[in-house]
Amino acid sequence: MLKKMVLSGILMACMGGFGLQDVHGTLSIGWEKHIIGSQTSPIYLYVEDIDGDEDLDVAATSDVHPKGSNSEVAWYRNNMQQGLPWEKIVISSADPVTSPIVGAAGIIMADIDGDGRKDAVVVTGNVITPKGDVYWFKAPADPATSPWQRFTLETGVADSYGKVYTMDADGNETLDIVIGGNRGAVLFLNPGNPDQPGAVWTKVPLPEGTVPEGTGASIYLDDMNNDGKIDVVNSHTGLSAMGYQGNVSWIDVLSADEQIIFNRTIIDPATIRAFDVNTMDVNEDGKKDVILSTFMDYGIYWYEQPANSGDSWIQRFVSNTYDGTDMYTGDIDGNGKTDLIISGLFYNKISWFSYSWENSQALWMEHSLDDNMVLQQNL
Repeated sequence: MLKKMVLSGILMACMGGFGLQDVHGTLSIGWEKHIIGSQTSPIYLYVEDIDGDEDLDVAATSDVHPKGSNSEVAWYRNNMQQGLPWEKIVISSADPVTSPIVGAAGIIMADIDGDGRKDAVVVTGNVITPKGDVYWFKAPADPATSPWQRFTLETGVADSYGKVYTMDADGNETLDIVIGGNRGAVLFLNPGNPDQPGAVWTKVPLPEGTVPEGTGASIYLDDMNNDGKIDVVNSHTGLSAMGYQGNVSWIDVLSADEQIIFNRTIIDPATIRAFDVNTMDVNEDGKKDVILSTFMDYGIYWYEQPANSGDSWIQRFVSNTYDGTDMYTGDIDGNGKTDLIISGLFYNKISWFSYSWENSQALWMEHSLDDNMVLQQNL
């Protein structure tokens, strides 16, 4: 999965970071770049309070697309409140003598074993020869000075995993792992004693199907039907011989009689190169709408959730001049409204989009954060 042909370089803290190196770039007025730390080819990031000091830290994986490389997993301690530089702590080294993981992709920090500490979940994916692995790293009592223990859930599967999140899918108050894959999204059910010898995670595929009906590598979690439970939003890039057709859907994850049930709603059955997904309530009707980026095809879209569950979702433009890649949402300008920030892999820039809701339509405005990112494509 060509997620971000990221560079050898530095992690930025302009907006939590995107793992892109700004060599000669020009930041837009009002933005200030802060150096977090060094990492060769950072690729996926996650923001979380890892050491429990109420400051947000940053975790990151490294990889060189598309062939894959020995990967580093690290977290960067936020010492800004103390007026000190960020501190890098390696969770898993890329040094060959340490038997490193290879081809790292998504990372998330979450309490997997229920001990109150933030563990690391990391997945891998090779885009040339599909090979997916799933690991979790147990956080020690002192995550900055003690080693992290690695556990393997799965290795060598013929898939390329992308994003990863956690959720309690079966209602047993343990965190399960949901992963997007080029050949289908999957769920791993937590055995309840994941750090004990012999613990076995149960792998459950999300609704199956062939392109264009299957699930894909980008996921996002949100409560899509306002029932108080977390659902899975998914996009499938497609990348088939049939015109790069993909799809967008959301999946209601239910558990009954110790069985997992997936109720899938197709948002768009035939998108062109669907890439990343996210959610926000664009029209302020109390229902979550879905945002979609496309891979090497002009278009960022939002899909309006219908008032009635059986009705069609309406596709609308955010931009028809920009094909961004990774997307995140938040109130960037502090006006109480959710904005969209998106990395532009093939434009060497990061932009964010604000909008106003007028006359029953969203009017989007693109703002540049940095429009001269220098990309080193490590092939």
